[in-house]
Amino acid sequence: MFDLTYLALRKRLLTDIPFLEVDWYTGQDDLALIETPMFKLPAAYIEFQPFATQTQARGKLQGTLRINIHVITQEFTTEQTRFQQAALQHFKLVNDVHNSLSNFNAKAIYIYPEVAEADNEQLFNSLSRTSISPDHRPGPFRKSTLSYSCLATDLSGTEVYEKITATPLVDMSFL
Repeated sequence: MFDLTYLALRKRLLTDIPFLEVDWYTGQDDLALIETPMFKLPAAYIEFQPFATQTQARGKLQGTLRINIHVITQEFTTEQTRFQQAALQHFKLVNDVHNSLSNFNAKAIYIYPEVAEADNEQLFNSLSRTSISPDHRPGPFRKSTLSYSCLATDLSGTEVYEKITATPLVDMSFL
């Protein structure tokens, strides 16, 4: 479930903001204390919160999915005017990320175009931003976290049905 949602979010962000590094969130912002980061910037890191579900028909699970997008940029100066310029550029990128994801929803076909229409299930409905947390720490990096929620469907346990087309031969000779 998380894999398909991650791929849909990543594809959407890279389509709209091609210079952005998009990856799983693994605490990369803690590395901001290191002088030379081991990751590319600017970046958006996708973090999934715990996902409580309710069982639906055919093995589907549904629930409210909460996602954090950590947007990290690097500051190259301590000069006040350039610092303000870098902060404004950071917040423009945060706005671009939000504009890309606001009301975004995805079906399986968005990730895998070869999916048959019958298997084109809704992965998640429109993303809605629930909060934004700008970073106020001094340092060489600036981070803002955008939080979203949506109704999502976990299809990983879905029963798979195979459609069989048959033409039965009926023996009517006994009549």
